[in-house]
Amino acid sequence: MTLLPGRLNNRMILLVSIVLCITGILSGWVTATRHSDRLITEMREHSSVMVKHFAENCARYLILQDYSELEAFLLKSAELPNVISLQVCEPDGRIVGDVIRRSDGNLVSKSGIRQTRPPATTVPSHVITGDIMTFWYPISAGSRLGWIKAEFSLASIKQAQVATWTQSLILALLWIIGSAAMIFIVLRPTAVALDKLAQFARELHECKGNLIQVEHDAIEIETLEKSLNYASTELIADITERKEAELQLHASEQAFRAVVENSPDVIVRYDREGRRIYVNPEFERVNNLTSEQVLGKSPIELSTELSPMAVAFTEKLMEAMDSGIVTKIDLSWTKEGNPICWYVRVVPEFDANGTVISALTIWSDISERKQTEEQLKVLNEKLDQRVQERTAELEAKNSELARLNKIFVGRELRMIELKERIRELENGK
Repeated sequence: MTLLPGRLNNRMILLVSIVLCITGILSGWVTATRHSDRLITEMREHSSVMVKHFAENCARYLILQDYSELEAFLLKSAELPNVISLQVCEPDGRIVGDVIRRSDGNLVSKSGIRQTRPPATTVPSHVITGDIMTFWYPISAGSRLGWIKAEFSLASIKQAQVATWTQSLILALLWIIGSAAMIFIVLRPTAVALDKLAQFARELHECKGNLIQVEHDAIEIETLEKSLNYASTELIADITERKEAELQLHASEQAFRAVVENSPDVIVRYDREGRRIYVNPEFERVNNLTSEQVLGKSPIELSTELSPMAVAFTEKLMEAMDSGIVTKIDLSWTKEGNPICWYVRVVPEFDANGTVISALTIWSDISERKQTEEQLKVLNEKLDQRVQERTAELEAKNSELARLNKIFVGRELRMIELKERIRELENGK
């Protein structure tokens, strides 16, 4: 609410003052109205009795037709407080006595034959018009002799009403001043405490770790004070932890760069769209390109040594980031008649929420190793062939040796048999 003061104590003083002012006005209006009604009621009752008395006295003068005495009586009666005029008429409305109070306060008696219109009823009546109360009362003495009309001023009641209004407004003003002073006295310590706490909150970044104490007796102020002190201590602890984390991160980054930038392998980091966001010096050396030339571009957009397999590699790279699983890729192609082979390890990288935000790829040139493996394979095949040939030669020689051995063994057995035969013949002689 822009119409209210900015400060809480001033706002409360204003609101309470408005409430008290409205209350005072309503109270004054109700009091003045009731007081006016009571005074009017009292005046009506008093005036009714007075007019009745006038009518009773006027009856005697009308019976005697002593109009001079009637006029004297009316002049004497009109001297009573609040009486404006007294008028006596016969039943047909002919005025026989008329006394009126002028604006200067003097009473005068009007003469001459004049007519008025008395009430059509036969009972007393009264009516209030503005500041004048008018009574009509029948004059009777066995029969109707006429009417008396009496007008009374309500100015005193109006004055009393204004006095009541003035008194009520003065009381309301005193209530407002007293309440505002009381609110100011009660809320002043709270306002001072809030100012100090607000100043401490504004300077919390500079005075982190410090504590504040304010004089107060309100639970809300105590809670706010504890909250700011807690925030101050937590802030210094958080800053300390953040600095330690920054130092650790810096050390980790330095260690990472020391390893990556001196690695014999090509290392490239890609974002979720497959664009390069980091390349190490080995990448620049192998592809004869600077980092400024390749960063922000995908393998398909900028050809490198990988150009023959750019599309296939990009598909596998995006599949690895979509799945979040470490992926191994073997890429092979031929350049100038020589086979080129790369072994790529794709490592997805996650943020604090577990979402893949990038991928680190480690490229190892295994062309020489593949060539060595092929050479070893050829040598192994030749060796196997030579082993098979040698084995065949050995088997042939073993067969020949076995045949010769069999021949030699058979001849030896034959010679043994002949020797036995000769020995038997010699023994037979």
